[in-house]
Amino acid sequence: MLLSVIIPVYNVEMYIDKCLDSLIKQITSDVEVICIDDGSTDNSGKICDEYAKYKVNIHVFHKANGGVGSARNLGLKMAKGQYVAWVDPDDYVHPDWFRKLKEVLVRDSPDLILFDYYTDYYGEKNEIHSGLKGKVTKEPVIFELSSDKRLKSGMPLKVTLTRILRKSKFDENAIIFEDYGMTTNIALLANNIVAIPDCLYYYVRRKESLVNHVSMQKRLIAAHIAGERYRRFKEAGYVVTKAGFWKMALLAALNNLDQPQQAGERSHYRKLIRNDLIDILKDRNAELQVKLVSFCSVVLSFNIMGKVWNAVRQRRYK
Repeated sequence: MLLSVIIPVYNVEMYIDKCLDSLIKQITSDVEVICIDDGSTDNSGKICDEYAKYKVNIHVFHKANGGVGSARNLGLKMAKGQYVAWVDPDDYVHPDWFRKLKEVLVRDSPDLILFDYYTDYYGEKNEIHSGLKGKVTKEPVIFELSSDKRLKSGMPLKVTLTRILRKSKFDENAIIFEDYGMTTNIALLANNIVAIPDCLYYYVRRKESLVNHVSMQKRLIAAHIAGERYRRFKEAGYVVTKAGFWKMALLAALNNLDQPQQAGERSHYRKLIRNDLIDILKDRNAELQVKLVSFCSVVLSFNIMGKVWNAVRQRRYK
């Protein structure tokens, strides 16, 4: 078996058909699709079962709800493919997704494939390119991951040698960014890396998406995870930027100002932004929005900018 495609499924009955249809139109006998129904309370699991009745290479496993990390770990355990690809159940893949992946898998026997993607945000589609192409060393990959701007950490944007993935596990206790730790491990372990400069995946964001409703607790966790990634890359001796960490730290410093029990942690990230402000403004890898909001937060106050930020978010997702 060349490739296992793992889909963690939870309450996506409105979207799972489109996801599976985009896959089964192009996969061949050397590909299996593994759907992990993570205790769905809607018809998602039943829909996956219906697809499995008519496609021998679609396998469905049902489990009690344990989160995306536990679903991905089970899928990885069940995978028979030499390589593993990931697809989220409310996203879908390009018609050339497998053809282009197979060309690289057969030709180069890589440890890791990276590819570009489309954002489909509220019905508006845009191409996102990492700037990487062909065979690349791990140094630019690690730098781009630390920047968290062009190259994203999401597992669906990568195909990885199974034996590399099985050296780690997804954090089953993570309530956000459960793939950051795994992506960090992969980047440190993979050597033969190939980047496909084509957009092969559609990453969908809807108004009701989980990522649109992120609590203060999750913002703090995200900042901690981003900081831990920066530390690990730095200690391993790679050239990195703090841009990705600054972005998460800023979000943690701004959000949910009405939660005094987390004031200490929030204060830590506010102090960090103040101390690093000159570096943030000078770093060309830091996004313009991060520079602007950081500057205004320090000059005007985090409380004012936090209220502005929350108002903007509420308007955007109204």
